[in-house]
Amino acid sequence: MKRIIIAGFIAMLVALGAGCQKKQTEIAREGLVNFMSGEVFLITGTEKKPAKVGDIVKQGMKVVTGKKAFVDIYFGENAIKILENTVIEVKKLITNPVLNAEESELHLEKGRAFSKITQKLSKNDRYTVTTPTTVAAIRGTDFMVEEEKGKGKVSCIDGKVAVKDGTVEKSEFVEVKAGEEVEVDPGNPLSVKELSDLNRKNLQQIKQEIRQMQEDIRKRFEEERERIRQVVKDQKAQNREMMDKMKAENKQRVEDQKALDKANIDAIKGDMKGQREALKEGVDKQKEANKGAMDGVKPDVKKFSSDASGLKPDLNVKPVIKKQTVEKQ
Repeated sequence: MKRIIIAGFIAMLVALGAGCQKKQTEIAREGLVNFMSGEVFLITGTEKKPAKVGDIVKQGMKVVTGKKAFVDIYFGENAIKILENTVIEVKKLITNPVLNAEESELHLEKGRAFSKITQKLSKNDRYTVTTPTTVAAIRGTDFMVEEEKGKGKVSCIDGKVAVKDGTVEKSEFVEVKAGEEVEVDPGNPLSVKELSDLNRKNLQQIKQEIRQMQEDIRKRFEEERERIRQVVKDQKAQNREMMDKMKAENKQRVEDQKALDKANIDAIKGDMKGQREALKEGVDKQKEANKGAMDGVKPDVKKFSSDASGLKPDLNVKPVIKKQTVEKQ
């Protein structure tokens, strides 16, 4: 019984861990509006705004094109060209780092969209385009998906696409190879046929346009990388020049401060010397003054002695003693 409880507890931990790991392994990716013409809108929830080159396209967003409009969006190395009068939703756009896999799912409500998968997909990668009637799953190819008037159509120009009827639960995939197309009429068997000359020409033109855009992007990327490299190089040189200038200025300030301090010390020393000399001179003058004052009050000893000689007592004179009579009562 104890083993069963422990096993159950371990199983619960494993399940919880697996749930947490699933959340952590689904990392959202982003697309980028690379080029556009005409009226193109990005819709997020209830917010609808005009698209512009450089806008980010995220999972859950819708892309809407107007009449004679189109937009090219890049998801990493892969590209999608959304043609006029089209509504497409980015249903899923994630990376699973544990499986080293990417999963992309686009839902075409109506219109036409051409996908060019340049990146070589691994066995765990998924790139799917769905419509109300069609499911198209691919592995490295160039293909067009259309949805008009309740019918779907998938045309392949390179590689191959697996297509099935999305309205039938147990519908099986059919393989559409390069130069082939298949129409999806809900509830009816799928019939694969060769591309018409017009459709082939149109797809080749779209593919060439995307290839040219990729070359332009690569060229702009190289130019931007070189520009950034030059900016960094110039900035380093500027920083180095600035540092040298600051060092020279700091050194000059130190030298100037030393000279100023020396001048101040010399001035203080000179003042102290002057003060000492002035003090000494003052003291000497005071001594002279005091000496002069003392000379003015010095008594005449000789004169005093001559004047005092007349006061010398005569020792030959006898004192007179008076008798006091006492009267008797």
